[in-house]
Amino acid sequence: MTTLTNTTTVAPVDLSSTLAGFSVSVKDGKVVSNIVELKAAMASKKAELLSTEYVGTREDQMAMIRSAKAAVNKFKDATTKAKTSVKKELLKPFADFEKNANETIKMAEETYDDLNGRYLGLDAERKTEKRGKIREEYDSIAQECGVGEFADALYGLIYDTTWENTASSMKSIKESIKKACESYVQGLSTLQMIQADDDIRKKALEMFNENLDVVKAMAYITSEMAARAEAKAREEARIEAEKARIKAEAEKRIEAERKKAAEEAAAKIEAERKRVEAEAAAKIEAERKKTEAEAKAREEARMKELAAKIEAENKKAAVKPIARSEAECKIVEDKTAIQNKVTAESTSSAVTNVMAGNTNPDLSENSEKANNRIVVSFLPEDWEMVKDYCEVNGIFYSEK
Repeated sequence: MTTLTNTTTVAPVDLSSTLAGFSVSVKDGKVVSNIVELKAAMASKKAELLSTEYVGTREDQMAMIRSAKAAVNKFKDATTKAKTSVKKELLKPFADFEKNANETIKMAEETYDDLNGRYLGLDAERKTEKRGKIREEYDSIAQECGVGEFADALYGLIYDTTWENTASSMKSIKESIKKACESYVQGLSTLQMIQADDDIRKKALEMFNENLDVVKAMAYITSEMAARAEAKAREEARIEAEKARIKAEAEKRIEAERKKAAEEAAAKIEAERKRVEAEAAAKIEAERKKTEAEAKAREEARMKELAAKIEAENKKAAVKPIARSEAECKIVEDKTAIQNKVTAESTSSAVTNVMAGNTNPDLSENSEKANNRIVVSFLPEDWEMVKDYCEVNGIFYSEK
């Protein structure tokens, strides 16, 4: 079973019966119809259908909606057909009127075009004649103002097509031409007097000759010269900075070379000083060694002489004790002090006395041999040498 549920209180509307009561006709150029009632019926049916819920299987719901769609579509088609019919009926008188109107308009246009053609021809002759007069006046004024070789270009820039109208008098045209020529010459003079580089002034004049705007050309010169001055200042600053950098580097290099030269000179001086000191030290050392060798040779000679003296004394037959003074007991005394070894003070201040005899003496007081001895005097530093000599030669010795 299929169930329809209407959720609104709108009374159901039968679109078929509504269409059956629809009427429309054209009388005396007016439309007579109950279209308002038809519109109200459609509004009511719309509210009814949009608030209806279809209950049942999917196929049942689709069948009910399809039936409602067909009824609405039939209502729409009938209304559209009635509208087209009424429009056609109403436009039929207009179509006849439009045909006659178009034919009338065409004849008027043909007449207008012929008249306008003859008028334009005459006007063209007038404009040509006026343009000739305008050019004559312009050439005279341009020469008077001193426009010069730019006269033809200036004419094209200042020419105003409204001058060709009949409303434009030659007096007003001459005034406009004179004003334009004077303005050009004055602007040209102003641009030429401004301080500027040649290329910038040339470009500004080209701009002025293109649009006659002297203010714009002057602004160009000002901006370009300012930019160029700024660029020049930056370049000069860069050059100064580069000079300062190069100078600083040169000074740094010179200082480094000076320091290096000073260090090398100091090193050479130090090396020379060390060489001189080394040579002096070597010379002093050689002199010292030579002096020591000479002193040693003299000492050895003295010792030999002393040994010979002692030996000679031992061989003497006399056995009496020899008693001598300290001055007399000196066997050998160096006539010259040993250089860097023995000073005059050591030579005169220290003398040692030694008793010398056989190495196996009879030391009793009654022994005859006890008195067979000699006294030898020598310097303290010679004691080791005298002792060694006595031991080597088997000579008894003892300090006195």
